[in-house]
Amino acid sequence: GENNRYRFLLPFSFLLLGSRSRSVEFAPQILDHPSNLVVRKDQPATLNCRADGNPAPTIEWYRNGKYVKPSKEDATSQPTLLPDGSLFFLRLSQEKGKSDEGVYHCLARNRLGKAMSKNASLYLEGKALKNPGVFATVVTFRKKPCSPQHFVPSLFL
Repeated sequence: GENNRYRFLLPFSFLLLGSRSRSVEFAPQILDHPSNLVVRKDQPATLNCRADGNPAPTIEWYRNGKYVKPSKEDATSQPTLLPDGSLFFLRLSQEKGKSDEGVYHCLARNRLGKAMSKNASLYLEGKALKNPGVFATVVTFRKKPCSPQHFVPSLFL
């Protein structure tokens, strides 16, 4: 009888050990910075931003220094904040006063501090090539290896 009780407790003690390592609190750090993008008109675009921290940080995006309010419902008119913190544009707008083009950065924040990503410029294909300050990058969709994500933005809780 005595042995059986310990056999049952052993897996449970491993669970406790595993969760204790995440109880150490730390300020956010950016793991995946956004890259410069040149996108065709009416094509989707994603600016990456993945951060770690405990408590899990919230992600905010800024365009030319101004806060970007992401859409929760209508992804067609505004960028959407993805669960990993990236900013997704279904199609880029270039209407006067509503253009999505510009220089973006993300900010990860929790109660212990904040971390800012590098700047990344987002431009439409035709315009960008006239501007020598912008580096054209080829947009490729690469599959990322499946790895467990610790990051849960408060937006989706």
